[in-house]
Amino acid sequence: NIELFINPDDEIKNEVLKGSSIYLAVNTHGESFGITILEAINAGCTAVCSDISAFKDLLGDSGVYFKNNNLEDLKQTVEQLDTDDIQTIYNKQKTHIEKYNVDKVMPSWISLYTQI
Repeated sequence: NIELFINPDDEIKNEVLKGSSIYLAVNTHGESFGITILEAINAGCTAVCSDISAFKDLLGDSGVYFKNNNLEDLKQTVEQLDTDDIQTIYNKQKTHIEKYNVDKVMPSWISLYTQI
């Protein structure tokens, strides 16, 4: 099933993400980072993303990408995933995004600010 939520509050967003297995990031324009992808993966979703550079930079080889603005490629990409693939990819993505964990990032930021 596919449900569309426009500007959900945090409670609804978290509930929906926890009940989903795939998160589609279909951004068609530039994205500065991809925080929604991190939120989705942390909630247990496998991220399937448009192939914009911000998402590729974020997920690297752990990402599943479809051609930006190409609905047919999006459809084929999702249809090719089976349950085992989804779990394997999720595990890889979850491991990959650990480098963005605040406990790992904060010391670098503090060091940077103290050098300024």
